[in-house]
Amino acid sequence: MSQFTLNSIEEAIEDIRRGRVVIVVDDENRENEGDFLTAARNMTPELVNFMAKEGRGLICVPLTEDRCESLTLGMMVGSNTATHETAFTISVDLLGSEHQSRRPGPTRTYFSAESQGRRCTQACRAYRSRH
Repeated sequence: MSQFTLNSIEEAIEDIRRGRVVIVVDDENRENEGDFLTAARNMTPELVNFMAKEGRGLICVPLTEDRCESLTLGMMVGSNTATHETAFTISVDLLGSEHQSRRPGPTRTYFSAESQGRRCTQACRAYRSRH
């Protein structure tokens, strides 16, 4: 295994401020995995595509409880039995997206890099304007 160094939290924050993506790793005794992390304002279709392809996981957006309530986002499960009780809400779609304007009927979820990037940005928009 090759040697690597871990950056400080301050260095990671500065990288994110500069528009970069960092990998955050958790304890090897917990999930022992790494997650791509950046600010919502840094999200682009290319970055969403990279995260989905290389990270092979969910594109998640951390939201406060107040923001989840204002968006009426319910929890994914009623009784969380996961080992670490990670709080996931239901999946979301962006109302008024280009996909909805072309298709009548209920909201549909599309996983395009462009729409995912807009979802990340929009989900955080109200919070950013208040802070």
